[in-house]
Amino acid sequence: MPRTCFVIMPFSETASCSKREWTRIYENLFKKTIEESGLDYECRRSSATRGSIIRGIIEDLDESWVVLADLTDQNPNVFYELGIRHSLGPRTILVAQKRRDIPFDLRSYASHTYEWNTTKGRSAFKKKIKSLLEEIDQNPERPDNPVSDFRNVTNQAQEETDEQPETKSGAESIVGPGAGKLDMKDFVKRLLGSKDK
Repeated sequence: MPRTCFVIMPFSETASCSKREWTRIYENLFKKTIEESGLDYECRRSSATRGSIIRGIIEDLDESWVVLADLTDQNPNVFYELGIRHSLGPRTILVAQKRRDIPFDLRSYASHTYEWNTTKGRSAFKKKIKSLLEEIDQNPERPDNPVSDFRNVTNQAQEETDEQPETKSGAESIVGPGAGKLDMKDFVKRLLGSKDK
């Protein structure tokens, strides 16, 4: 059964593309590239249906194996959906037509520019996406966003704490077991007694 790659991208006209051009980019570049990668993916994006549209989008963001996010023209809906995906887990590919559309907070993460209206640009994009999907298959849980990085660091710190052997209190290391429960007078007596031995 094919895995899903969910695409978050503009639908309507933006500064650089018309609604028709966004449809062409999805159909002729994103969908075609992902489904013809030979890696058993089905590509889809949101479509208006009955009920809550955002609920369907969140389900897709949660259930899809990979998400491709097109940040071109910094569309607010795309960033909203990207934030949700980042909170759910890794395996998100960031793309844009221009490097300047990648916001500062994400510039330390891998992102890729593409040209959709030239044969050379489409060919380069196809090679890059196939390579990225293969890398995801090799290392699917690798953190690739600020939230998964945070969770990874937090989990590592917790694992290190869990692996630490129980340490003796300072009092126990000086005068032996049970020293932590002694009052000061008995502690001093035991301390003096241990020195006499």
